[in-house]
Amino acid sequence: TQEQIKIYQKNADLAKKIIVCSIATKHMLIKRFKLNKDKIKLIYNGQVDPKIKKKNRNKKKINIGFIGRLESVKGAHLFIEAANLLKDQNFSFLIAGDGHLEKELKELSQENKNIKFVGNAQNPFNFIKNLDILVVPSIREPLGLVSIEAGLCKVSVIASNIDGIPEVITNKHSGILINPTKRITLSEMVVNSNGI
Repeated sequence: TQEQIKIYQKNADLAKKIIVCSIATKHMLIKRFKLNKDKIKLIYNGQVDPKIKKKNRNKKKINIGFIGRLESVKGAHLFIEAANLLKDQNFSFLIAGDGHLEKELKELSQENKNIKFVGNAQNPFNFIKNLDILVVPSIREPLGLVSIEAGLCKVSVIASNIDGIPEVITNKHSGILINPTKRITLSEMVVNSNGI
């Protein structure tokens, strides 16, 4: 809302520097909130290399996973919709995370025996390293740290081509980027992120 934008602008006026995690976030702050670009400093999120070794496992099924908050902005519902289209295939769909949409997402997936909710992953590397493919179907994503974590685990990534994700994933080189098919407005995001 305009009132929220004014609050952000006033707080930004008081700040000496504003640190952002992606170029996409910087552009959004300049365009949407009209913040002074000279105050904005880009510092990418760092990640310590965990030296993960992938396990050799029996490949009865291909493990495809999602990890994140179970909120509409993270796109878990899109992951489940895609999994439901592939429910007769030799895939195992694993969902790590929790959030206020968990009940609704489980209802959406109840007809698919290949979808498993594993709860909150205390260490994302332990979840990601056992995947063949990580899907990042985010509707909004400032950077996409899970894509970096997947790279450290040598796990393939399929992700939304939005916001900061293309700063991590180069299409058809370090992953596959999928263009969104529908534009979303800020007002829709505020409503969806509140689970309404």
